[in-house]
Amino acid sequence: MIKELVSRNQDYVIIESGEEMAKELFSSGLEVMIGNPELESTLEAANLKQAKAVVLNSTTHKNISIIFSIKNLNKSVKKIAVVEDEEMETYHKLAGADSTISPRQLIGKSLAVQVPAISINDSVEIDNTVELVEIDIEEGSELCNKSIGEIHLLDRYNINIIGAWQNGEFRSPVSPGLILKFKLRLLVAGDKNDLAKLSKRAEATIRRFNKNKVLIVGYGVSGKAACSVLETKNIEVRVIDIRDKEGVNIVGDIREAETFQQAEINDAAAVIITIQDDTIALFATLLARSMNSKTHIIVRANNIDNVKKLYDAGADYVQSLATVSGRMLASHIFEDETSLAAEKQINLVQLPAGKLSGTTLAKSDVRAKTGCTILAVIREGNKITTLDPREFRFRQQDDVIVAGTDASIRKFEEMYIN
Repeated sequence: MIKELVSRNQDYVIIESGEEMAKELFSSGLEVMIGNPELESTLEAANLKQAKAVVLNSTTHKNISIIFSIKNLNKSVKKIAVVEDEEMETYHKLAGADSTISPRQLIGKSLAVQVPAISINDSVEIDNTVELVEIDIEEGSELCNKSIGEIHLLDRYNINIIGAWQNGEFRSPVSPGLILKFKLRLLVAGDKNDLAKLSKRAEATIRRFNKNKVLIVGYGVSGKAACSVLETKNIEVRVIDIRDKEGVNIVGDIREAETFQQAEINDAAAVIITIQDDTIALFATLLARSMNSKTHIIVRANNIDNVKKLYDAGADYVQSLATVSGRMLASHIFEDETSLAAEKQINLVQLPAGKLSGTTLAKSDVRAKTGCTILAVIREGNKITTLDPREFRFRQQDDVIVAGTDASIRKFEEMYIN
């Protein structure tokens, strides 16, 4: 969350009641003050009256107490509560929270939609015909081992390549010389029908094994959320957990091969690992990969520093709980942009065309200059998605739908709007 704020040049302060924790945060370079956030005097000292928003990340009863204190001092400030359990959302709303977010539920659902079999059905929808989706490059497909420049997706399918995940990092834009190796993941945008055709070409080897069976390791908040998504997609789900409880199919230690054997990992299309201990998740990833070289391994990282380790252990996709939380909070705080694709690690936003007025895509070369991809133009209420790079000219009142990373969106705003 702090990184999101810093990237937007937004002032912030963390209110921490524990002196030792406050000192630790301060020594790491963060803006922090010591105090009890339930007290109005503390909130006044934090300059609440000038605040754009307050994020509450404590226990439910403390959050509610803080909300009432905030309302006594500043009725207009936006109050956003982070909740561990969606059932607590009602109580926060009754107290006066403007919105609530539940990162663990969201990350569970987000991990579920990474299963290749449902990537198209659960893509981020831009409008009724255009979608933003992730395409896995599979061994033996027509796209595998070819360069971006060779496949000509824009010319052949009218599909834009927004970026690619390489070695666990999202890169945007991508070089025309990038080779589409096995298991590389592209983020693309285009017409639904064209994406369906492209998906068939990119998914060649996925169909070799059972796509209707997924293992979920860990049945906490995130695991249950992932399960709820997959069960609506006609997918067989087997749940593994260390504890015997309702909804769990196999009780066992995931650090032992016998547990995965009992779950029949050898014919699983995907394994979703969503547990609280990253060290155990790392070992489980390594073990799962050794037992099934083809399965799609999707992992939740509780600590962002462990993301690369999990990729190195054999994960195909890793998502950080901290990243999801930060993006969710940013989309609630800032009203100038709507983050439609937070779980995709990029932003999809609608912005004024600004200084692009009178130019073309080819002449402005937005992608090369900012790293952003313009997917559509909104003109007089109509959405235009087929943009000839050399012929289509932007007008003064146009809005553009832009896709890119946080940094590239900032650069676009600086160059063409601010």
